[in-house]
Amino acid sequence: MPRNVNLPDERVAQLEELGAKWNMTVADVVGKLIHQQIEKGELEPSVPGFRILKEGTEVRIGTEEWDKLVSAQDASNVSNAIKALLTPSKRNPLLPLPDGISLARRGTSLKIKDTATGAEKTLAPSIARDVADLIAKAARS
Repeated sequence: MPRNVNLPDERVAQLEELGAKWNMTVADVVGKLIHQQIEKGELEPSVPGFRILKEGTEVRIGTEEWDKLVSAQDASNVSNAIKALLTPSKRNPLLPLPDGISLARRGTSLKIKDTATGAEKTLAPSIARDVADLIAKAARS
């Protein structure tokens, strides 16, 4: 769920200035600054609320409400499908998803759903990209 963060007006103005310079929203500016800290090793490369781990030849993808263990190929398909949904194009292939996982657009965001339980999580585009990247990395390792 989105939360409001109280910032001094001066900091908001600086974030807006960066957003204008980088041609992105303030939320994406914050995401970019967080990515810089991940690259420096100040933060772990993770998305709070998600579990994405390699387990043998399979990948565990889960949230607080659901958990799926899928093949590396299925994990790769989930990652690619998330990216395709975020950048719709007629050239994006429709990839098979593992049983129990569905993806859908919700406005500009993406919804990932456990079809067995009905539990779902809506992700901002920048968070969805991070999840897709973590899934892809786990599938490759």
